Parts: sequence; C-alpha cells; structure tokens
Amino acid sequence: LTTSEIKNLEKSPTSEVTAYDYYLRGMEALYNAHGKDEYENAAGYFNQAISEDPDFAAAYVGLAWTQVASSQYGVPESIWVDSAFALNNKALELDPDLDEAHYFLGQAHSWNGQHKEAQKEYERVLEINPNHERAIIQLGETLLLDGKHDEGLELIIDGYLRKMNRKEPEFYLKIGQVYMEIREYNKSKRYLKMALSLDQNYREVYFSLIEIAYAEKRWEEANAYAKKLAMIDRNVFILDQLAWTYVMIHDYQAAIDIWQEVGEMQEKYEQTDRPVAYKHRLGYALWKAGDQEKGLKLIEEQKKESLDIVNGQEVMSIAFESYDLAAIYSFLDEDEEALKWAKIAEEKGFLPLTLVDRDPLFENLLQNEEFKALVDKKRKSEEELTPKYEKAREKIREMEEKGVLTL
Repeated sequence: LTTSEIKNLEKSPTSEVTAYDYYLRGMEALYNAHGKDEYENAAGYFNQAISEDPDFAAAYVGLAWTQVASSQYGVPESIWVDSAFALNNKALELDPDLDEAHYFLGQAHSWNGQHKEAQKEYERVLEINPNHERAIIQLGETLLLDGKHDEGLELIIDGYLRKMNRKEPEFYLKIGQVYMEIREYNKSKRYLKMALSLDQNYREVYFSLIEIAYAEKRWEEANAYAKKLAMIDRNVFILDQLAWTYVMIHDYQAAIDIWQEVGEMQEKYEQTDRPVAYKHRLGYALWKAGDQEKGLKLIEEQKKESLDIVNGQEVMSIAFESYDLAAIYSFLDEDEEALKWAKIAEEKGFLPLTLVDRDPLFENLLQNEEFKALVDKKRKSEEELTPKYEKAREKIREMEEKGVLTL
C-alpha cells in the first residue's frame, strides 16, 4: 500500500455516529433523486450531518453536489457555482486528502473544458484512492480528449468493470457504456435493456439509448426513449431533449408544446436564471410550423440573452452559449459571426459533430467553405480513431471468452 492508501484506510470520516447516519441517508437520497424536492431532501440530510459534526468534510462535498443539481431548477449560475465551490473548498480545508473533494474539482474543470486541470485532479484522486472507479473513468475520458486513445479506453474499461455486482442494473449499464465507447451499438443496447429489466426507471440507461439512437440516426427510437425519460423526471433538461427529438421527426407542433412548457417552468423559478436556452429552438419550430414572425422574434431574443451571458463572463456557460450563438447566426445567414462562435465553441470543447450533423440551424453554415474545412478536419480526426479502437475490442473479446461479459 502507498502512504496515501494507508492514511485513507486509517482515516475516520467522522466520530459522530449520528452525523455519519445523516451523511449516508444524504448520499442515498442524492443518488436516487429525480426532482427538485428529492435534491432538497438530500441537502437536508447533509446539513444535518454538518450540524452534528461541523468538521465532517465529506458532508460538505455531498452538499456541494446538491448545489450543482439545483442548476436544473432555476438557481442562477452565479449562486450555485459559488456555493458549490465554497462548500467543496471547505471540505478540502478540513481534509486536503479527501478523494471526493478532488473528484469534484476534476468534474468542475471538465465542465469548463479545462481538461489538463481536470486530469491533474483525477490523478490526485487516484493517488489517494487507486480504486476510485469514477475517477478512473473520467481520467480515461480526459486522455481520449488529449489524443491518448488506447490508454484512455483501457482506463475507461477498467473503471467500468471494477467492483460490479451482476445483480445490480448498474453492472449492465456500465457494460453497455463500454460497448458504446467502442461503437458496438447492438451489443451496447442488449446490456442497456438488461439494466432496464432490473430498473425500468433508470435514467442513465435512457440517456445512453437516446445517444445510440442519435448515432444511428434512428429519430423515432430516440423520441420513444425521450418520452419514457420524461415520464420518470419531467425537468427542463429532459424536456429539452424530448423537444429536440420531435424536431428530428418533424413533429414541430409537439416540439413547440414541449419548449413552451420549458419556458413556463423556468418562468416559475424563484431566481431569474434559466438553465436551458430554448427560445431559438422554439423559434425554429414555430418558423417551420408557419409562424415565421414569432419564430424570428424568439431567435433574436435568444441571441441577445446568449450574448449577455457570454459578455458577462459566466465561464461555465461559454462553451454551450457559443454553440447556440453559432447555430443562431447560421440560421440568420450571418456566416462571419456564426463561424466566429463555432470556432469559440470548438476551442472550449463543445462542437460535437453528432450534434452539428443533426442540428437544422447549422444548415446554412454547413455550406460555408471555411466551416466545412473545420468539420472535415474534425470528421477525419474521428475516422482516424477507428483503428485505435481495435486494442479495446481485443480486450473486450478476451473478457467475453472468459465469461466476464456474458449476459
């Protein structure tokens, strides 16, 4: 064992039994939360744990995650980001070697496209706790982004396969995600559906199935899974996903209805922020449905809102807002501005071809020679990955032969 591992084993998270009980309840509530009330319930348990033991570092990290979750329900980024980081920093002040606090920082850097910084935090997590499955997976993801494909995939597979119980739906979800990583979609779907047979409300499974449906251009299938997901948790992010799928099957009125619901939900939030930028999408659906005047008005409104956010330097939103601005300017046939924002989105790590290829607002920009060159370069880079997946496929085949991945 390393020195860090020995210290980790010897360390007690808290000497207060009641505080630890509240912490465990908070973690269970956080893991199973499907809506605002449930996240607030988890936060309540963490606050009680801290009340029982103000030096309980892990409880501050748990509470920080509930602040991140609150972004789904209208809490302004300036509030939840500051609050979450303050809580996580408090945890590190109490325990500089707390693996979960460093994992939180790694995730925060990943959200902001700071992959080198994220990599350092995930590596720090694994110095403290070499068996931290999520850090292993996320480190693999950052290595993929850094072009280290074999090493990255090997870590991802290793992380997914650690300490898994075949009786738990998570086992089948993770194997399905391994197959997604190497683009074996049929096998992936088999395992994901096994996970659903054990837990029909497993949200992460539906997200993975929607992603596969998009990759395979099965729009009706994506729509069916999105509808099921919305029945489990009708938050604005899931509804936005559902509306997207209606656009892909050209049911513009259904998309309009869903995005209008998103707008109504966000207007009821106590704070002013909206976690989902939807007006340009709603505007496009209205334009396609024949109401071009109202549609263009909404697109212009979203342009102003997104520019205000970017100019306000709300760092964690820049990548997504830049993508939206590229899409808006493309629709408005303003190539120069569209190209500028597309390049910023690419620089910040959010210009996925799977999204660009299916985003109808990018139709104009896809005719621009400079943008086509950028897309072709990205596409060629992705195509060059195909041979690099072979090493991962060999490892998967070995596991199948040993019965590790048998259904």
